[in-house]
Formats: sequence, C-alpha cells, structure tokens
Amino acid sequence: MTNKPELKEIEKAVLNMVIEGHTNVFIGEEIGYSEETIKLIIKKLFKHFNVKKRVELVREAFKQQIVQIKEVKNEN
Repeated sequence: MTNKPELKEIEKAVLNMVIEGHTNVFIGEEIGYSEETIKLIIKKLFKHFNVKKRVELVREAFKQQIVQIKEVKNEN
C-alpha cells in the first residue's frame, strides 16, 4: 500500500484545478501565482506521486484517495 503524500494547501488547490482540467495559466490567474510558479508546484506534485504526466497525476490522486469525485448536479 502506498503512503499518501502530505500536501500543502496550495498543492491541494493546484491539484484540484488540474483534475478539473484547467491550464497552468488559468490556475495561476485564479490563485494569484505566475504560470512558472504553477509549473513548479505541478512538478513537485509529479515528484510526490512519482508520475510524469498530468493524467497520471490525476489517476494517482484518485487511486490514493487524495481527492474524491465531486457530485455533479444535472441542471436539465
């Protein structure tokens, strides 16, 4: 069993926005960081989860139960 990585609040925020499919530029604008800083945070997340791609990061976050699937409301 893999140990869950200890994530800082900013890392959790970025991870959740990556999961939602947002770009680095959008994430940076939303939380007030430069695109370069977001890239560094994502690189750190890759290292935490021992992955090399965003899709692998998302998969591992769910697999390790770092994040939960949000309930989506159907507005129709």
